[in-house]
Amino acid sequence: MSQIALSPAQVRAALSLLDWSNQKLADVSGLYVDTIAKLCRGESKSHNKTIEQIKTILEREGIEFLEKDGVRRRAQDVEIFEGPERF
Repeated sequence: MSQIALSPAQVRAALSLLDWSNQKLADVSGLYVDTIAKLCRGESKSHNKTIEQIKTILEREGIEFLEKDGVRRRAQDVEIFEGPERF
């Protein structure tokens, strides 16, 4: 897990990449949807534990957080099959 802090813009971008609503993240995380909404609007200073929980969930779903509010989907591993035993 990276050490980059999450910004409201990164959370919004990650949710968009996943096509998730605030409600979906609330359901998966067990947090209140209002907590997620306030975080996304930058209206709340969430506890580090809450931020880490959200970050862990989003990273598990394939989101990678970058410096300067960057967000992207993590590259999928590609396995190359060679030889007849791999068919």
